[in-house]
Amino acid sequence: MDTNKATESLETGAKQSIIVVVACAAAGIIIGTFFVSGLGDTMSRQIFLGSHGIMIIALVICAIVSLILGMAMPTVAVYVTLLLVAIPALIKMGVPVFAAHFFCFYFGLLSAITPPVALAAYVAAGISGDNPIRTAITASYIAIPLYLIAFFLPYNQVMLWIGTPAAIAITLVLGIIASIVIAASIGGYFLVKTRPWENAMLMVGGLALIAPFTISKVGGLVLLALVVFSQKKIPLVKTM
Repeated sequence: MDTNKATESLETGAKQSIIVVVACAAAGIIIGTFFVSGLGDTMSRQIFLGSHGIMIIALVICAIVSLILGMAMPTVAVYVTLLLVAIPALIKMGVPVFAAHFFCFYFGLLSAITPPVALAAYVAAGISGDNPIRTAITASYIAIPLYLIAFFLPYNQVMLWIGTPAAIAITLVLGIIASIVIAASIGGYFLVKTRPWENAMLMVGGLALIAPFTISKVGGLVLLALVVFSQKKIPLVKTM
């Protein structure tokens, strides 16, 4: 009995390893192409020149490149490809090494829910029976806080757990609150249904909470408090 289980385990492991082997082979072809053709250095240099020395522009370009290169690729292949293309450009711009790696890898993974490929959305649509494109668009819409928060990573390394324990704890709490607030702004519902000006205050307040400045965090909390006070004055509507 034990021998049969061991044989079945080996057989299952061999079958599942085929996916990894194919992914690694595809990644090897892509990496080899970048090395031989010099395309990696060329794209990295063009990102650096195209940003004109402005970090936020470089971040936007690298985010787009990471989303495109990450489409329909496994995690390891995404990271290795970005390691040759986008990450060196950010490091040249002065972005801390770990932040540059994490930023590009982060957006490379977000390609799983970003149209038009959005493999994760296609899988989810197959399970739910919904339209794949509509599922991908909805997933991207819900994930807007993820897209926005990522741009603060190079500016606020405490978000990457680099800093004192107290700073990390405060950033973690404020980051959770910011994510909820930004999501509420996009969804149009906080304590009750939000009005347009409340959505704007929630969005600005949420982004301010994760900015690397104490005054911005205080301002974000003030905006959040104003919205809470405003919504408390609105009678709760019972849902059917």
